[in-house]
Amino acid sequence: MGAIRQGKLMHVSRVRDERGSHIEPSLNDLWTNLEKLRWSLAVVLHDFGFPADLMTVEPAHMTVDGVPVESYVLTMPGRVVTAGGYYEAWRTINALEIGVWLARKVAA
Repeated sequence: MGAIRQGKLMHVSRVRDERGSHIEPSLNDLWTNLEKLRWSLAVVLHDFGFPADLMTVEPAHMTVDGVPVESYVLTMPGRVVTAGGYYEAWRTINALEIGVWLARKVAA
């Protein structure tokens, strides 16, 4: 199944079965890095019940010594969360997931 996209957002769902659960669509190695980041963010937002448009991932158009480099910016309404390369963006999304999980554990 292909990614379900609405504009700049990617929508996912968690499918539960007798063996547990999995995300659909699953991560696709053929997607661009931007699509992979959008998928990862969509999974975190979905699993914690946040609106799909709470955060977005966009190309950042950064340069190093005048040379364009692959870069992304994660944003929330009115706020830049982080800007940097692919792996920095992926780590930031993972850190958000851990932070929300810990906050909910403490609040429980």
